[in-house]
Amino acid sequence: MIVFINGSCNAYGRNSNVLGGALIVQLSLINFNDCNFMDNSGYSSKIISDGRGGSIFIRETNGTFTNCIFYNNSLASYGSSSKSYGGAIMTMKSNITFDNCNFSENNVKSDELHNAIGAAIRSDSSNIICIDTNFS
Repeated sequence: MIVFINGSCNAYGRNSNVLGGALIVQLSLINFNDCNFMDNSGYSSKIISDGRGGSIFIRETNGTFTNCIFYNNSLASYGSSSKSYGGAIMTMKSNITFDNCNFSENNVKSDELHNAIGAAIRSDSSNIICIDTNFS
């Protein structure tokens, strides 16, 4: 088992983006088996700063997560026009399958309520398949 714990990505400048508290995966083929993603976070605090994926940011990637746990990952963006997308995971232009995974106590926060999207997963132009996967 591999555990990704207490990863952190922070941005403090204007137009700065937080991409994945523990991992950034781009242009890849991935398979994660029996992994735990716990207490990872992202934080941005300036104008027009976006947070994408408290634990993982995935872009233009195909892959599978099997028997994985995503627990207490978080993403927070504060500042005018700042947004938070995906407390645990943010996907863009990807095809991802979650098989027998558990998502619990993940969260997103923003100054403006409508700018905090997807406590567990935020998907943008992606295909997400969940098989025997729990969200709580």
